[in-house]
Amino acid sequence: MSNKAITWAFDQELPTIDKFVLVVLADYADEANSCFPGQQKIAANTGASVSTVRRALGRLERHKLIARDRRQRRDGSRTSDRYTLQLEPVDNPVGNPSGQIDL
Repeated sequence: MSNKAITWAFDQELPTIDKFVLVVLADYADEANSCFPGQQKIAANTGASVSTVRRALGRLERHKLIARDRRQRRDGSRTSDRYTLQLEPVDNPVGNPSGQIDL
């Protein structure tokens, strides 16, 4: 758990579910700001459905708040993705001067 990551996640101006998913990821984050909880685990932590979590993760990725690395086992089957929180400021991804993300 990274207190810096959690504080950063709480500081983001996002719709409720997106913020909650981001806070859950921040809670799992290591010192490199990355983690790999499964989508079912995130859903259980947020109380949202897996499909709602998937949509929130997609929005967070599109807005460059997270980076996602798809992972596979040696046999080629999927396993949980690695999420890296983008704590460093990036150019405003949606062109909104206030920095608030319009969804």
